[in-house]
Amino acid sequence: MKNEVPMYRVLFKRITQMIKEQELSPGDRLPTERELMDEFGVSRATVVRAMTELENSSVVKRIQGKGTFVSGEKLNLHLPGLTGFSEDLIMSSGQPRTKVVSYEIGSEMRESKYFSEEDRELIYIVRLRLSGEDPIGINYNYVPYIIAKTIGFLPENIDANPSTSLYRLLDEYGYQLDYADQFLEAKAATRTEAKLLNIPPGAPVMSYERVTHTTTGRVVEFVRATIAGNAYRYSIRLYRNGSGNQIGGKFPNLRKKE
Repeated sequence: MKNEVPMYRVLFKRITQMIKEQELSPGDRLPTERELMDEFGVSRATVVRAMTELENSSVVKRIQGKGTFVSGEKLNLHLPGLTGFSEDLIMSSGQPRTKVVSYEIGSEMRESKYFSEEDRELIYIVRLRLSGEDPIGINYNYVPYIIAKTIGFLPENIDANPSTSLYRLLDEYGYQLDYADQFLEAKAATRTEAKLLNIPPGAPVMSYERVTHTTTGRVVEFVRATIAGNAYRYSIRLYRNGSGNQIGGKFPNLRKKE
């Protein structure tokens, strides 16, 4: 006697098939629970289980008060590589957009320590990063104000051109980027971050800090970023015998065994 496939799996496969065959596209809203129950003749519990499995597999994302939507493809970031959000998204066939959340200018910020004496006056811009209409991450950028003013990395210009790329502007104005020190860790989304990213408070997100240097050694950016956990995937080639770049991870909270 054959084991019957559970109905939630049937529904799971049907929806994934519709996405694969482009009956549903990234960003499309799925039918409501009631509509799925009527169409497939299944119970609400079956629909809820199928939606949970789809969400856990990053096939769909549920936005409270709005519905369930087909997820876009993850950004595939190949490390090491000094690229910005816009470049990463374009390489992943996305449409980079930016919204300025807030900004301030000052020289007494804690992050001023990363910059030289003449660059201590910073512009601090919080930007919501999107692919089309989908929020993917939040950038907390610190840039020397003198540089930001020179290259036009200012709130009014970013608002006027939502596809503005900091790294592209730096390149265009002759600030040749050389390398960045970057530190990644997992964390839980704060309430503010969750609201901006349309995810539940406490949902897992990727966080990183990056200090970016030019070929002359000048620090032109310090950035903190929070990335939706289901939006990015990092990949890196590792070498056994020390060839290639050295990139390491640390577990600072693990205690050594006595």
